[in-house]
Amino acid sequence: MFLTLALSDSVLVLQATDDQLRRQHNVLDAPPQYFASSLGSSASSTSLLLHPSMSTSSLERSLTAYITLKVASESSCSTLTSLTAKLVGSESLSFEGGQFEQSWPINVNVRIPVPPHFILSPGKTYKFQANLPYPNTMSPSVQLFYGRMKYKAQVKAKIRSASTLLSRSLLPAKTITAEEPLLVVQASQFEPGAFSKIKYVSADGLGSTCISSSPSPLLLGGSTKVLLSLPDAEAKSRIQKVELRVVQDTRICPRSRSSSSSTRTHARPYIHLQLPPAQSQQQDFDSSRTKQLERSSDASTLDNNNVLEADFSISSDTDLQPTTLPGSDAAILLSHRLVLTVFYDGPDGDTSDQPKKFACSWPTTLAYPQALSRSVVDELPRYTQIDASSKTSPIL
Repeated sequence: MFLTLALSDSVLVLQATDDQLRRQHNVLDAPPQYFASSLGSSASSTSLLLHPSMSTSSLERSLTAYITLKVASESSCSTLTSLTAKLVGSESLSFEGGQFEQSWPINVNVRIPVPPHFILSPGKTYKFQANLPYPNTMSPSVQLFYGRMKYKAQVKAKIRSASTLLSRSLLPAKTITAEEPLLVVQASQFEPGAFSKIKYVSADGLGSTCISSSPSPLLLGGSTKVLLSLPDAEAKSRIQKVELRVVQDTRICPRSRSSSSSTRTHARPYIHLQLPPAQSQQQDFDSSRTKQLERSSDASTLDNNNVLEADFSISSDTDLQPTTLPGSDAAILLSHRLVLTVFYDGPDGDTSDQPKKFACSWPTTLAYPQALSRSVVDELPRYTQIDASSKTSPIL
């Protein structure tokens, strides 16, 4: 007897409305509320065990589970007594002082209707379908040393021999299970524009410098770009090296409210990760050999000789996790910021052997590639030379 389970999608994206997506990039707006995207149709008999902060009214979407039960040809006839599907979210939290908390905020059970005395014939294959509803505020998946939120879909089939069923034998029914992991992410969208987080700084020996970076979110497994617009070529020639680090701030909120001390948010150690240059390129700025940063092969050439461009890779094989966006019941809250450090030679007359440096930082958002949503910003139409030269008749 073989039981297999397949899901309509291995990644569940909690979508947001257009208005909520706009608010992701405006810290002055109220936190958005997310609703989950539809991945299936209606479900059958459902039993719910949810965290007290969640209500059954928030169950608006469902995940489709495709179940296959294959009976071996050499098996004897048996009876399928029950078939259930389950969506489980298990959470583990670690706090200061060695405290530990484990819970199951999501536990959705669906009983699939089975006719009485449903005979399973040898050599036959039987297929079923279940729709697992889920709350629209479920927490995103997280895998950290101090906290984990994991999801899986599971199906259980209870089978009894047809002969023992007729004889009312005391032998227990045989239970077979199958399960599939599920990744839950929050939807995100790129900020409008080619660059964002534009900052103007003034460093001793360099002068006024404009720093701009790629729009948020930064994709895990992708890359990001930083541009330095310097006042003149002389200032650019003094740049030796540019480093970019990601700082991850983790805060854990206990689910249990049994004591007053458990209601506060626990801060965990920061994670500092220096991003390597894209395609492992060493980004050294020697004034005698280069006027531009070494860049990845698909980067376009810049016409401005006073601009330095740096590409950095963001590995998905690290402890970096997606940023926690507003609108979920997450107990593990993650925020990120980028820290840029520029090393450069001092001005003429500086006898120091050590390079000077300045650093600046700004908040950012990390996301999985699957979490990208369509843009809600209206794009301008693309005009050709014919459109520009054409004349339209005036409106009278």
